[in-house]
Amino acid sequence: MKYFPWREEKHYYFSPKGKMFQRQLELIKIIKEKSIFLLGPRQTGKSTLLRHALGDCLYLDLLSPGLFRQLASHPEQFIHIVGASQIPIVIDEIQLLPELLNVVHQLIETDKNFRFVLTGSSARKL
Repeated sequence: MKYFPWREEKHYYFSPKGKMFQRQLELIKIIKEKSIFLLGPRQTGKSTLLRHALGDCLYLDLLSPGLFRQLASHPEQFIHIVGASQIPIVIDEIQLLPELLNVVHQLIETDKNFRFVLTGSSARKL
């Protein structure tokens, strides 16, 4: 997807075929207030949207084999990875490791300043 920053105020993004889509979701405003799930079919632009809209964030992709193995064997290590982050934390493909939801929930309950965006393509596994 081509991204044109000068159109950011209107949330316009362009597909590879040049079609223009206007995103109605104001992620930055939402993330300042709460953590969210962003679920949808595969290959629909969830990750691309987040990378462009959030910019400065801690981005963890569970499709990364090393990160997946580390967190699958010791989900509590996630607490050390995020530390005391004051920027949004994106966990991409959360359905691959649903056990991580307990740790995320614990972090949100202990510190209301954490902001998570959890993406996934299969809500059934959550």
